[in-house]
Amino acid sequence: MDDQPAKLLTYEAILADLGENLIRAESAREALEILLRQEVAVVLLDVCMPELDGFELAEMIRQHPRCQRVSIILVSAVLLSDLDRLKGYGSGAMDYVPVPVVPEILRAKVAIFADLYRKNRTLERVNEELEARVEARTAALAATTAQLQESEERFRLATAAGQCGTWDWELPTGRLACSDETLRLIGLPVAEFAGRIDQVVARIHPDDRERVLARLTALAAERQATYAEEHRMALPDGRVVWLATQGRLSYDDDGTPQRLVGVCFDVTERKEAELERRRHRDELARLVEERTRELEESYQRLRFSERMAAIGTLAAGIGHDLGNLLLPVRMRLDTLQTRDLPPDVRRDLTAIQKATQYVQKLTSGLRLLALDPDQRAASTESVDLEEWWSEAEPLLRSAVPSNIEVRARIPAGIPPIQVGRSAFAQAVFNLVQNAGDALQQRGVGVVEVSAEVEPDGRVAVRVRDDGPGMPEEVRQRCLEPFFTTRSRSFSTGLGLPLVVSVVHRAGGAIEVDSAPGRGTTFTLHLPVAPLAVEPERVTAPLAVLTVKDVRTRAVMSSILKMLHFQVETAAHPPAAEARLWITDGSALAAEAPEAFVGRHPARRAVVLTNSPGRNADGRIVELTGHPKPGEVRATLTRLAAECQRG
Repeated sequence: MDDQPAKLLTYEAILADLGENLIRAESAREALEILLRQEVAVVLLDVCMPELDGFELAEMIRQHPRCQRVSIILVSAVLLSDLDRLKGYGSGAMDYVPVPVVPEILRAKVAIFADLYRKNRTLERVNEELEARVEARTAALAATTAQLQESEERFRLATAAGQCGTWDWELPTGRLACSDETLRLIGLPVAEFAGRIDQVVARIHPDDRERVLARLTALAAERQATYAEEHRMALPDGRVVWLATQGRLSYDDDGTPQRLVGVCFDVTERKEAELERRRHRDELARLVEERTRELEESYQRLRFSERMAAIGTLAAGIGHDLGNLLLPVRMRLDTLQTRDLPPDVRRDLTAIQKATQYVQKLTSGLRLLALDPDQRAASTESVDLEEWWSEAEPLLRSAVPSNIEVRARIPAGIPPIQVGRSAFAQAVFNLVQNAGDALQQRGVGVVEVSAEVEPDGRVAVRVRDDGPGMPEEVRQRCLEPFFTTRSRSFSTGLGLPLVVSVVHRAGGAIEVDSAPGRGTTFTLHLPVAPLAVEPERVTAPLAVLTVKDVRTRAVMSSILKMLHFQVETAAHPPAAEARLWITDGSALAAEAPEAFVGRHPARRAVVLTNSPGRNADGRIVELTGHPKPGEVRATLTRLAAECQRG
């Protein structure tokens, strides 16, 4: 509800993908009329309106009995104080959304509250059905009890017709007399009955036998006159029935018990009804507990999404500004390195260069965190793990020191997972690189990448190392953005949050298992790609390598293949269909990178050079010195997304 039609159109566009029935209202009166006519799950309410403000309208809505379950979300374009928020919660609001509205956050909140409304309605219907069934069963039991009471009133005249067994136990002699109905109830044929009490005791269920005998002993010892007990009988055919027995004990003049006379009848149906009612109550409690847990998990994921959205916005701006600032600084530092400087000045210059390299790493991490190249593709792309490993193995081995073993345990025929290809490769690369860093101090170790199908149908991808492990307090915080236990010169604290973002976008979950002395295992629980959906086939873009160094060319080629490029090696300028050109300068005399990227807006170039300072618009990227695989991969991932979008 909003008095501005433009905002209503915006909200409808944001919420259209939810598939919900969206009803607009431009005034408080119109909104109240809609609520009285229709069943509404969520109300999106502007705080500032001409007739009634959002607080007053929310209070009016909440006071009506029909609207007790409606979730109210207040939208405010101004910064609300804590008192305003308390006022909103007191008037019945469930949540706030600030303006400008973040579409993902608004959509997630509305989806959660709408789902909660449906679940509550379902629980109400289930409860009503249970109450109706219990009421019907209770009515049936009440009718049965009335019939039994009437039967007791007339039992001397109608024992045979009332399906009620009678028995007479002479205590001094031990003789037991039972009616045919009693023998039928306990499953004892008339021809086999010899009038002994032990024949009946043997049919009592083993779990109830001791209790029944103790009750009979106490009856005589305490000189009680009335006996009433309910217990189970184990019949020869395997059935278990519940019997209710009632009797009266008579004594002689000396107070010695003489006879116990009574009746017995089948109460199995009533007992089963009580058990069924108890099962339904337990099931309802389980459903409520399960739903509460699901809501808590959804809330935690929503909080993480909000946090990552804010960090992504911040990261985009900081990464762009830092990149622009670092370029002239690095150029000047490289120039100074070529001069004849005093030793103390050169030491200071080296320290400044290390600080600049750290800021460059931070900039790359911020850009990757904000980029999100696979948000739309994550729901349609799939990754064949066997094929992926054959392409990714060289790159992953280059991410760790040579004395650390990298191996895989991926069973044949494992189903493909539904996740963005380049995002998944980037996530596993980060985990393997972290594992290599953890093992570096020891000098040797094993990093294993494995996959298996889980019982719930998802695929678990694990990256395990046999390193020193993490303390519990570090394990609990290791996925937080900017958290790191390493020196800031080596870590930005953005690698693992990027992995979390990739997994959550794919609809999966991440789990960390670690303890000091037993290594660390990261488990990515990812959905299986639907078999019925044929993935969209697109022609892979062409990347051309003009690089003399064999090792550099191999690393670049592995990364490009993981990013689904066709890779060609050429000693001359690339062909007309090429989208990406990586050169070390050997072919620059024939064609400059500026001319290459200028012929198509989606073309990009990477120049390996020791003298940066070429282009400032981002289409030509310069990598100086001997860049590490992580830096190369981050750069190529960004350029791949730009090439493919074009």
